[in-house]
Amino acid sequence: QKLIAVTRLKTSLKKSANRVRRFCQDLVGQPEFPALRFEQFILLCIALNALVIAMRHYEEPQELTAFIFAMNAIFNSIFAIEAIIKLIAWGLHYFKGGWNRFDFVIVIISFVSYGIDGIA
Repeated sequence: QKLIAVTRLKTSLKKSANRVRRFCQDLVGQPEFPALRFEQFILLCIALNALVIAMRHYEEPQELTAFIFAMNAIFNSIFAIEAIIKLIAWGLHYFKGGWNRFDFVIVIISFVSYGIDGIA
């Protein structure tokens, strides 16, 4: 009985009748059971983004600065698209996952920082 009391049943969302939402659901999987290939792609992007950020150094050449800026823009776009696709697929269930909330905040902060950099 104790095992039943502490075990949380994992349920999946119903397939949507909407073609766009169903496509997004097929692409990213379910909140409790995400699609492995999609998650692997996002993890690869996170690792590559970390490598690009680690390339920064004192008195770096202007070309490297431009490369890092461009790559960060590409990765931020990928992460924003990930959030949008998951929001379409999962609706408000997206925000039930702690990592999804964290990712969403990071995406918003990254776009705000681009706006601040553009003003300065």
